[in-house]
Amino acid sequence: IKPASGSAGKGIIIIKSKDKSKASWKDNEGNIYTIDDLNLHISNILDGEYSTWGTNHKAIVEEMIMPHHALAKYSHKGTPDLRIVVFNSVPVMAMCRIPTKKSAGKANLDQGAIGLGIDMASGVTTYGLSGKSEKITHFPGSKKKVNGIIIPYWNKILETSVKAANAAGYKFMGADLFVDAE
Repeated sequence: IKPASGSAGKGIIIIKSKDKSKASWKDNEGNIYTIDDLNLHISNILDGEYSTWGTNHKAIVEEMIMPHHALAKYSHKGTPDLRIVVFNSVPVMAMCRIPTKKSAGKANLDQGAIGLGIDMASGVTTYGLSGKSEKITHFPGSKKKVNGIIIPYWNKILETSVKAANAAGYKFMGADLFVDAE
């Protein structure tokens, strides 16, 4: 559940499971939500609490995407995503955003996720940042290096990002994509 025009990951709730015996849901961090909690949260989104611009506030409820195994092993309780920047129908730069414990399982750099630069020709990660500024060479608390990770389906990802920018009619766009488990 998230605001359509939000920023910095504010207002996002990632529901992991439903308690079948009660009308309650558990998020990816183990917090419990009742139907009243979720209705209040959606009302807050519709009132513009998490929006940064515009007056047309909308809530998005979408399926939770299970991450591809090649990326899931680096993530904390969330789904890594890819941001591909497209300019004049050419993908010019990209990063993989990896959820961390600090970011509460969200792939958001403002909340402490890890950003990995990606070599455009090969689809292999080159360097890393924790949040927006702290350079890192390894994932926190591990010996896993942030460089050398092969992004699955790289050519298809680039193709999809260009198609999305063209379909939207944008000359400059950041396309956010997932590689899911399937």
